[in-house]
Amino acid sequence: GESSIVEFKDGVIKNSKIGIATKDSSTMLINKIDIENVELCLAAYRKKQEFTGALIDIDKYNCKNYTENFYVSMDSQLRLKNEF
Repeated sequence: GESSIVEFKDGVIKNSKIGIATKDSSTMLINKIDIENVELCLAAYRKKQEFTGALIDIDKYNCKNYTENFYVSMDSQLRLKNEF
């Protein structure tokens, strides 16, 4: 939901339309994520006008076999530290 904070330790996402999407004042904190065979790897955006943008913060990530890498709206943030 809106204004959520999610902490994600270690995961794999395969064969999906979107790997990770966060919106509307929400925050996603990820330690390690491996994303494969997706249309869009990561998306951070504002959908509803009454909220601010979103934040995705990832320590270690890998995204392979994708159509589009990232989508980040002007009022959102994507912090990527290390690719593996």
